Amino acid sequence: MKEIKEPLQTELFTGKQILQGMPELAYVFNKEGRMVMWNENVELVLGYSKDELYHKFVSEFNDEPDRERVLDAFTKVINDGKGVPYRSGYKYQQIKRN
Repeated sequence: MKEIKEPLQTELFTGKQILQGMPELAYVFNKEGRMVMWNENVELVLGYSKDELYHKFVSEFNDEPDRERVLDAFTKVINDGKGVPYRSGYKYQQIKRN
């Protein structure tokens, strides 16, 4: 068990370091669409506390009509195992707490 646990802990620590070093908003969602990791910029820009962010659903940060588009993109990534390619003009507004 120890042989498996140590590499996973190292990988998780490295992932957190990478997120914290990113200058933009950066977050990770689990397969169910719940937020499980993010950088401090998410808290600062969107105004949510750690407790408020943990396990928020992927589309809770977007207003209509973006909510459906974001959920569709997330579902595609989960189902296909591939990222959604960046498209010029594919922008959405994130909802701030206040």
